[in-house]
Amino acid sequence: PLAIPYAGRPEAAYRAAYAVNWVDAPPAREMTAALIAGLAAALAPAIAAADNAARWQALLAAMRTIDPYRYQDVPFVGRPLLEWMSLAQSLAAKAGGRPARLFELLESEGNPKYWWDAHFTLLVPLAMLHFCQFNVLAALHLTLDFGHDVDSYAQVLGALGGAVCGSSLFPAEISDAVKKGMQRDYGEDVDDWVEVLNAYGKRVAIK
Repeated sequence: PLAIPYAGRPEAAYRAAYAVNWVDAPPAREMTAALIAGLAAALAPAIAAADNAARWQALLAAMRTIDPYRYQDVPFVGRPLLEWMSLAQSLAAKAGGRPARLFELLESEGNPKYWWDAHFTLLVPLAMLHFCQFNVLAALHLTLDFGHDVDSYAQVLGALGGAVCGSSLFPAEISDAVKKGMQRDYGEDVDDWVEVLNAYGKRVAIK
């Protein structure tokens, strides 16, 4: 959601996400901010008419290049995010079109201490996307089959796919069922929240 008010302003989105400061581990905080920056880049009005391939390129490029606090320049450490993004692409290629092989590689080379580790929560959806050639629904199916901390992986994947593909990603009968369930169970309306975020975006843009 934080990417919406900063659509088209990936560095501002990065800084805003970083300032929230609810993630205690510095690498996780940086990865979260980079993810938000990528989403903001994909939501840019300037590329709204572009095809999905261009939007994916903008998203991944922003994640790799937006680095306002210069993590990449830290001696002997660099920027772990770039390593995990590269590993996601590498594992997808090494799997050779075999989902079971990709699952094995993620578990053996993804180096998770816990299945919800920040780097692994990013690595899994990115690897699934590369493996499925950025077919989001296919990647989502594989993510669900992979298991472990599946709700976290699917949430990140949904954010990535939603930023690129928009509301047309899911059939109306599915998205309508979710919207009705949110209203029934929690009294929340997704469209109302989008309006709130857009209104906030106008205010921060003026500042």
